[in-house]
Amino acid sequence: MQGAPREGRSKYEKDTHYHVMSGTSFSTPMVAATASLLLAKNSSLEPTQIEDIFMGTANDMDRPGWDWLTGAGLFNATQALKQDSRVFTIVKITDFQLTRDKDKKNKLKYVDIFGSVRGDINEFVVKVGKGVRAQKFEKVAGPFQNEAQYDWIARIDEKFLKGSEEWIVRIEATDKDGQPYVADGLLLIGTN
Repeated sequence: MQGAPREGRSKYEKDTHYHVMSGTSFSTPMVAATASLLLAKNSSLEPTQIEDIFMGTANDMDRPGWDWLTGAGLFNATQALKQDSRVFTIVKITDFQLTRDKDKKNKLKYVDIFGSVRGDINEFVVKVGKGVRAQKFEKVAGPFQNEAQYDWIARIDEKFLKGSEEWIVRIEATDKDGQPYVADGLLLIGTN
């Protein structure tokens, strides 16, 4: 899980000393143990529900919502284990697929966006912002009311992606109560 701590955490040693460990080898056991404890509490949980609990209880670390650097945020096992049957609204970008025109010097034709938008969704839109630190975003697709689970979300035509090789692709969603949710992904279009 991307939201699990990957570095800077301490490990207990038998002589009561601690030292810094890092990497997914350190975070994976924490996530697996928490999933096991959730299943011990409720054996009917599906893998997607466990993922939603983990993502819904993670502590934001950088940008609000899901982002390409920190995922859902810092894994919070304590909060995850306090959850019962709450339905979380999940919005995340999982992949970009660039399609280029081979006859026109590899010119970008469009970008397909894949991800998950699920939960108590009212609607969502897809926007793009120029540069890694984009402040202004232009709507390029939507509004949509359908859920997606690791599915194709939308297609962005090349006409929306001119003037930069770095773009933030943003999914902005609202739930039925009007609560906003955001997922940001970094799109590098380059020339190859």
